[in-house]
Amino acid sequence: MGAAGITVPLIQLKQTIRHWWYAQCCPKLKPLFQAVPAIITWELWKRRNTGKHGGSVSTNRVIHEINRTLHQLARVMYAWMTNIPLLWPNIIQYLEGYKPILITIRVTWQLPFHGWYKCNTNGASKGNPGPSSLGFCVRNDEGDMVYAKAVDLGVTTNVVAEAKAILQGLEYCVEHALHPLILETDSLVMKKMIEGEWDPP
Repeated sequence: MGAAGITVPLIQLKQTIRHWWYAQCCPKLKPLFQAVPAIITWELWKRRNTGKHGGSVSTNRVIHEINRTLHQLARVMYAWMTNIPLLWPNIIQYLEGYKPILITIRVTWQLPFHGWYKCNTNGASKGNPGPSSLGFCVRNDEGDMVYAKAVDLGVTTNVVAEAKAILQGLEYCVEHALHPLILETDSLVMKKMIEGEWDPP
């Protein structure tokens, strides 16, 4: 702060960073609070460099830029929230008081069409990446289990596990002429990629 030409008595940057990092706040605000020291330090560094090269930036301008960056960060981190206020104290008050509207939809497994088969797949990773596995099962139009399989994949990611579950399920159904076939997955990422809406990672 001294290098940036800002003097605040009895405040040290290290102590300030520590207070922000360990601030007692609701969990959803923790990442935002922990970003504050880096944003403040960056703006102070910019002010210091501007002053070193003959320019000047007012303290109010530094505060404005910090506030603007925090507002943009909040909008990115909490994209589902609308109308996030512009000023830092109002941002905190808004986020602390925010109550999401939850909409639940009951989803149940349904029989495939007459003469069809249904393959349900799933892949999971603990840690992402981490220890992973896949599973799939195939049922006929009576709901009877035709085949089920689970495989340990070692260390990989959720997306890889989901993709391999779909691949192995489809391979089994093709090899055993289990068609026409409905494939169900709980992975939105894989659904969007299969339908061509998203590019593969």
